Amino acid sequence: HAMALAELEAFLESSPSEPERSKAEYARGICLHTLGRSADAASAFERVVGLKDFEFRADALLLLARIAFDAKGYNDAARFAGTLVREFPTFRHLATARQIEGESLVRAGKPAEGRAALDALLDSRLDALLDATAPTSPELLRRAALMAAHASVLLKDDRGAVERLAPARFTGAPAAERAAADLLAAQSLHRL
Repeated sequence: HAMALAELEAFLESSPSEPERSKAEYARGICLHTLGRSADAASAFERVVGLKDFEFRADALLLLARIAFDAKGYNDAARFAGTLVREFPTFRHLATARQIEGESLVRAGKPAEGRAALDALLDSRLDALLDATAPTSPELLRRAALMAAHASVLLKDDRGAVERLAPARFTGAPAAERAAADLLAAQSLHRL
């Protein structure tokens, strides 16, 4: 990746025209991200996401959302993931984008909006939109259910939290995940 990065930067210095420039910038962003230089990678991806006809725009938005989420920039993560969800409703990683959007909104202090995004993911009808090559993982759905339940608690909707933590959702989950769900459900039931 370091060697590819050097070649890409040399190519970009030669002032190539579009679309080669955008493709090289995107590839540069991937190299930077792989090398752990997330802030530089984000700058590279931001240069291409503004191009509406860029063929890897959805991928760049998802990478930007992940970088922002990892840096605790939850408002930015929600914005990038939300843009992806709205503009690319059949993207193969739509479920991941929806989960990042919802969790980011909850963490950014917007539990109602976050819960709505997470509930859209938990709605089984969403699976019909997803590409069969990238099925929604059980881990992703469990994380979405747990975060939607946390959002419900923040909204003082304990019944909603209990509904989202249905034991069937956590069948086959690791013990730590089941314990977190059980504890949150028990706390909500106690308040009810």
